[in-house]
Amino acid sequence: DSIINDVDCFLCIIDNNVVSGLSLMIEKTNEKGIPVFGSEIEQMKLGCICGKGIDYYELGIKTGKMAAKILKGEEKASEMEYEVVEEGTLYINSEALEKVNIELPEEIINNAKMQYLMEYSLVDIYEDSEKLKDKKTITIRFTIGSYIDTLTKEQIDEEREIILKELNKNNIYINE
Repeated sequence: DSIINDVDCFLCIIDNNVVSGLSLMIEKTNEKGIPVFGSEIEQMKLGCICGKGIDYYELGIKTGKMAAKILKGEEKASEMEYEVVEEGTLYINSEALEKVNIELPEEIINNAKMQYLMEYSLVDIYEDSEKLKDKKTITIRFTIGSYIDTLTKEQIDEEREIILKELNKNNIYINE
C-alpha cells in the first residue's frame, strides 16, 4: 500500500510470485487510478491495461517444428540452432483502460491483438477444384469471451468485426 502513492504506474514482469499477487495489486491500483502494464496475455486477462510480450502460440509452433525435425531424425537436438520469437505481440485490455481513465491512440489500438478472442480451432476443410476453382473453404470456430466479466452484445460484435477485418487483411473472405 505505501508505494502506491509514490508511483505513476507499475510494470508487471513474467514472474510467478509477482503474478500470484497481481489481482490484489490491480484492485489497489484501480482505486487510485494507477495503470499497471503487463508483459504477457495472461496478465492482461487479470486486469493489466496493456503490454507487449511473447505470443505463446507462435512459440509453440516454432517449438513443434523443431521437435518434429528431431523426431523424424532430420536433426539432432544437440546440434540445432536455437530459435527466438522476433516480434512481441501487443495486447490491450480496454476494460482496464477505462477503470484508470486512459485512452490509447487509435494507431496503437489498431496494432493490438483481439481482446476477447479466447480460442479458435479449425473445424473442417472443403476442397473441390471444380466448384471452388482451386480455392478452399474452411470452417473455423471462434470463442469470444472474458475471464473477468460477462461481455455485452456490443463487445462481442466489436470483437467479431476486428476478427473479420484481420481475416480480410489476409485475403480471407467470409460468407455468412
